[in-house]
Amino acid sequence: MDDLKRFLSSIGFEYKSDFDNTKIEKVVFNKETKIYTVYLKSKNVLDYELVTELFNAAKKGINGKDKCYLELSY
Repeated sequence: MDDLKRFLSSIGFEYKSDFDNTKIEKVVFNKETKIYTVYLKSKNVLDYELVTELFNAAKKGINGKDKCYLELSY
């Protein structure tokens, strides 16, 4: 859970209780493209607007510089 909170903070997204049953499954870094792909897994289906907000925050990058894509599964 702390890893998830730290990650969400790094993309400028405020942690919400909706993410209590969500965890980071794995993180993949592509050395050639210098892009992170973060795989999230949630036990609960998350609200569409919340997920959209999360993906938009990730587009801004980790700490505003490292490109980041998200994969979300349930």
